[in-house]
Amino acid sequence: MSFPRSGILPVTWTAFPTFSWLLVAEKDPPALAEALRRLATDRELRGRLGGGARASVQERLSWEVVSGRYFQTLAGVAREEP
Repeated sequence: MSFPRSGILPVTWTAFPTFSWLLVAEKDPPALAEALRRLATDRELRGRLGGGARASVQERLSWEVVSGRYFQTLAGVAREEP
């Protein structure tokens, strides 16, 4: 599933395998108000979104993942000729 725009970049659903957000149309205050109302009143939704966000952060931004990326980058730079 693809969405034409979100902010300034196109968004593709497959880029976010863990459901951890609500999509709200840009410049649509009633839609934003409805999304906030849902979050305020639906405990299960909050739990699902929070759990998905936590899983995404752990998968992409854990110390092990980030340090591994830095190590790969630095190793690549070290192999380059001056």
